[in-house]
Amino acid sequence: MEEKMADLMNLETEKERLQEDKEVIVTELQEKEALLEIEMREKNKLEEILNEMNSKLVSGGEALEVAEQEVAKREREHSIILKKQRKEKKKLRDEMEDREEKMFEMN
Repeated sequence: MEEKMADLMNLETEKERLQEDKEVIVTELQEKEALLEIEMREKNKLEEILNEMNSKLVSGGEALEVAEQEVAKREREHSIILKKQRKEKKKLRDEMEDREEKMFEMN
């Protein structure tokens, strides 16, 4: 009987030790889960920042393209204005030469 009591005591001790081990393992798992959640949040935050930066890069590129198109448009407009001014200048020069010739012929 004493032997059975000793076995029972050993089993109870083993059970308590296993329960303590289980609690330690559960605690470690909870800590690892908490760390994993933090890492997932950080990863998601970094992905969000990366997506935002990519979006800004794309929209910045589009803004640059629009600005370049605007500059090209202005250059074309200035080119047209310069052509008109040259034509007008040539026309005025021709008119002046004609007048000078007429005045020279009158004298």
